[in-house]
Amino acid sequence: MRIQNAPFQVVLLILAAGVLFFLRLDAKRLMDNEESRFALQARVMIETGDWVVPRWSQRPQGTKPPLFTWAVAALSKASGGVSEWTARLPSAAAALATVLVVYFLGVRLFGRTAGFLGALVLASSFLFWDQARFAKSDMFLTCFLTISVVCLIRGAEAGARSSLWLLGAFAAAGLAVLSKGPVGVVLPAWVGFLYLTLRRRWGRFPLWSFGAGVLVFVAIVSPWYILYAQTAGGEHIREMLFRQNVTRYLSAFDHRKSLFFYLAYFPSNFLPWMGLTLAALVYGASRSWRNREAGVMVFLWWAAIFLFFSLSTSKRPAYILPAFPPAALLTGFFIRAEVLGTRGAGLTRRDWGWWGGLILGITFAGLAAGGIGFVLWAGIADPEFLPSALLLGGIWIASGAAALWTQRRGRPLRAIAVFVCGILATQGASQWSLAPRIDSRLGTAAAARKVVRAAAGAHIVSFRFPKASLAFYGAGSGGKNGEGEGKAGEFYYFRQPWRLRYFLNDFQAPAFILLQTKEYQKLPEDIRSKMTVVERDLRFGRHRTVLLKNRPYRPGVSRD
Repeated sequence: MRIQNAPFQVVLLILAAGVLFFLRLDAKRLMDNEESRFALQARVMIETGDWVVPRWSQRPQGTKPPLFTWAVAALSKASGGVSEWTARLPSAAAALATVLVVYFLGVRLFGRTAGFLGALVLASSFLFWDQARFAKSDMFLTCFLTISVVCLIRGAEAGARSSLWLLGAFAAAGLAVLSKGPVGVVLPAWVGFLYLTLRRRWGRFPLWSFGAGVLVFVAIVSPWYILYAQTAGGEHIREMLFRQNVTRYLSAFDHRKSLFFYLAYFPSNFLPWMGLTLAALVYGASRSWRNREAGVMVFLWWAAIFLFFSLSTSKRPAYILPAFPPAALLTGFFIRAEVLGTRGAGLTRRDWGWWGGLILGITFAGLAAGGIGFVLWAGIADPEFLPSALLLGGIWIASGAAALWTQRRGRPLRAIAVFVCGILATQGASQWSLAPRIDSRLGTAAAARKVVRAAAGAHIVSFRFPKASLAFYGAGSGGKNGEGEGKAGEFYYFRQPWRLRYFLNDFQAPAFILLQTKEYQKLPEDIRSKMTVVERDLRFGRHRTVLLKNRPYRPGVSRD
C-alpha cells in the first residue's frame, strides 16, 4: 500500500492522533487552574440545570463563552459525571479535526504527500499535542478558526459552490466566538481580508452570500449572548466582551509580555520540527508574490495571526496556537518540495534542498542528543525521574540515530517515518512512566480533599489562591472513580484584603481560609491573631499553603 493513497493517509493520521491526543487522557489529575475551572463549571451546569451562565460555586464566572463547557457537560452527563477523561476529550477531538482539516487543505494546495506531512507535523509539534490533552477552550478556538479560514480559501479557489463555502466560514467563525469570544471572528476576518485582497478573489463570491453569512453568524452567536445578558446582567456581559477582550488586548491587566515574546516562544514550542518550520516560513515568504503562489498565501495566513497576537499586550503560551496549522502546512510543503523532491543529487548551498536536508539531519540528531541530555538532567537534578528518563531517553536516542542513518542512505521519507514512530513511542511510554510521577508531584486532589474534610461542611475561603480544584476535587463527585469528600459549604475566591477582614471581623459562621505560606507571612499581626492555624505546611500541588480557621462573629459577644 503506497503512502500516496488518500484513505491510507487518513487512517495513519487517525492512528497517530489516537496515540498523541487520546491515549490515557486521565493519566494525570486536572491541572490548576484552568483545567479544573472548566470541569467545575461543567459540573455546576449539570447540577443546577443552568446551561446559560457558566459558574464557579454558584456565581457567574463572566470571562469565557460556554461552548467548550457545554461539550464537557454534555459528555459528562452522558457518562455519569465529570472526570479527567470527559473534561479533556473535547480538546482531543478538536485537535484531531484540525489535523484532518489541515490535511484536506494541504492536499488541495500542495498535493497528498505535502498535506499528509503537514498534518503529521502539526499533530506531533509540542504545544499542539500538549494542548490537545488539556481541558481548556484554546483548541476549540484553533479548530473553528482553522475551519473558517480553510472554508474561505476553498471558496475563493472553487469554481462552484463558493457561496456554500463562505457560509461555512461564517458558521465556523460563530462557533469560534462561542468558544473564546470576539477573537473568533476578528482573526478569520483579518486573514480572509488579506487573502481575498491579495489573491483578487472577492468576485468569486456572490454579494448576497456575504449578507447570508452574517445572518448565519448572528443566528449562531446572538441567542446565548442575549440570554446571558438577561440572566447574569449587563456587568457580566461587559466584563466578558470588553474587559476580557478589548482591555486585555490593548492594556493588559495580567500576563503582560514583551512585543517579541512569541519570536522566541513560537519556534521553541514547535519542537521537534523547529528548524524545518523556520526554514519553511522563510521558504513560503520567498515564493513569488507577483504570482501570489499558494505558499505565499499560507505564509500570510501564519503572519497575520502571529502579528495579531504579538501586538496584544497580554500574552499567554496557548494564545499563539492558531498560528500552528498554517506553519505546519508550510513545513509539509517545504519538505515535499525541497527535501524529498530533490533527492539530494548535485545540490549546493544555494539550493533550498541542501539546507532542508541538513536541517532534517540536525532534527534527527537533536532528538538523540535530547535523549542523552534528558537522562543526564534527571540523574543530576531530579533522580526521582531517572527511571522514566532512561526509558524515554533510550527511545529518543534509538529513533534519532535510526532516522539519521536511514537519511544517510538516501531515504528521507523513511527516515521521517522512523522519527515520527519514535515520537509516538515516546508519547505512549510517557503516559505510563512519566505522567504518574508528574501527577504525584503536581496533583492537588489529595490536598483539596484534606481541606474539605477539615472544614466539615463550613465555608471555605481561598485568599489570593483561586484554585478551582479546591472545589472540584474537594467536594462533589469530581475526578477518577467519582471520589470526593461530599458536600462542603460555599467556596469563596478573592484577592482583596478588605474581604479577608470581613470574614474575620463580621462573618457570623465558621470559615476556613486557604492561602499560600508566603501570603500568610505578609499578613499583619492583628489579622493573624484572629485566626487559628489548622494546617501549617499543606502541599497544594507545587505550592506550600496554610489552612486557617476564623473566629466567627457573634452579635453581642466580645471578640476578646
